Order: sequence, then structure tokens, then C-alpha cells
Amino acid sequence: MLQTSEIPEVLLDELSALAWQCATGSARLLVDERPANDLQVSVKSTPTDVVTAMDIASEEHIRALLSTFRPADAVLGEEGGAVSGDTNIRWVLDPLDGTTNYLYGLPVWAVSVAAQMRDPDDSKVWHSIVAVVAAPLLDCTWHARIDQPALMDDSSGRHVLQIGTCESLSQALAATGFGYDPRRRAEQGATLAHMSPRVRDIRRMGAASVDLCWVAQGLLDCYWERGLMPWDYAAGELIVRQAGGLAGDLSGGPANEAITVASNSALWSQMVEQLVLGEVLGSGV
Repeated sequence: MLQTSEIPEVLLDELSALAWQCATGSARLLVDERPANDLQVSVKSTPTDVVTAMDIASEEHIRALLSTFRPADAVLGEEGGAVSGDTNIRWVLDPLDGTTNYLYGLPVWAVSVAAQMRDPDDSKVWHSIVAVVAAPLLDCTWHARIDQPALMDDSSGRHVLQIGTCESLSQALAATGFGYDPRRRAEQGATLAHMSPRVRDIRRMGAASVDLCWVAQGLLDCYWERGLMPWDYAAGELIVRQAGGLAGDLSGGPANEAITVASNSALWSQMVEQLVLGEVLGSGV
């Protein structure tokens, strides 16, 4: 098990500064260099799962910084895949979370960067120790490190994040998201129908990293989504936890591709109970 006290502060300082440079620099690139017309859109897993030339340019920008300052580390990115490393540090990148929003000119998108450390007892397990999520059109950069409270920077300054205080699921503002596979969306729709009468209301923003940061900020009370990839939740999960919340799977373990849930401690068991009743895992497609 990873012990926070055993992570050198100088290493956390270095990783935090580099994660900030990567996330905010790519966010500026996505704003400043966005083409006026042709975003050069292509598709990935399904006809609705889009990627633009800007997604790729953003990730290339981050990887170039990492190769300059931390060339021996492993990297896992949405567009560029995995590169093995020679250290116990891995970088997990979502160069443009919310590509569809970006494509349509909606402001809810972000660059998500997490630095993870390998578990000393299980080489296949990684723990996020530094996280930055930069959403320039929302005027927000959320960030956290494993030894400090989560923070948010905006035009008015720097703020300590604090998870919301809602104690009843029936009064909670929830958020969720949907996958691109039509079968998975059908199952997620069934879960949505189950959850809808059990919460105050539900939002669907289109960028998992922003959803998680808004839970950490207290703008949302809870969030769930199945089918996320590590780059979707690696940064946001840490930010929620360092804001005093819980984030993980239905058993309380780390977030994973099956399910990611985030809330305060008062709502957690209520969320899990209803998601299990709603058969959130479905057939696993």
C-alpha cells in the first residue's frame, strides 16, 4: 500500500509544477490555436466518438514537455496510448476531455493531467499523487496533491475546495455521463430512469474530469459513470478525495472502467445502494 509519508516532498513539488505546466499550457493551446473552421474531425470507437486534430496536438504538447523534463517516466494518454518507463511514476493524460463540447463550441471541456506512483506491493496498481484539471473557458483550474487539500484557481484567486454537505440523496444534484456504444447507452438510460426519481435532479455535462471537480467544489453533490478510462478519472478522483470526498467503485476501491462514483461520505452508501438496485453494471458492454 502506498504511504503518503514515504513520498518525498521535493518529488511532489516537481510533479505538481510539471503537471500544472502541462495542463495549463495545453489548455491555452486549445484556445489560442483552435482553427476558425476545419477541426479535422475523425472517429474512433463509434461514429459518435470523435477526435480532432486539436486533441492530438494537445497530447503531443504534453508529451513533449514530459520527454524534456521527465523522460524516464511511463505515460498513458487517450490519443497516444501507453509508453513504458523506468521509474515508479506514470503520467495519465486526457488532452481534451469533452471533445464533442469543444467541437460544438460549448465551454465544458478540460485538459486533465495526473501523475501516479506505482504501488510498492502490486506493480500493476497505480495511485494518483498529483492532479491538475484546466478548463480555460470556465475560468477554472482545479489541482491537488496527495499531501495537501485540493485547490481551485480562477480569475479571483486561489480557493480551497470543500465537498458539499448534502446528506439526503433525494435532495442531491447528481451528474452522470454516457458511453458511445449504443448498447451501453441503452443500459445507462435504464439506470438513469432508476436514479431520476431518487435525486433532486440530474445533469449531463459531457466531461468527466469537470464533473468530478464540480463534486469536489460542491457545485454537484454526486456523480456516477460507467465505462470511463483511466485518463477520464485519474486526476478528478484525487481532487475529490483531497477535497474531503469519496471517489471510487461500488465496493469503495479505486475508480475503474466498470464504474466511477463520487460524493461526500453522507451520500456514498445511498448512491451505491441505488446504483446496485439500478443494475448500473448491466451486461458490461
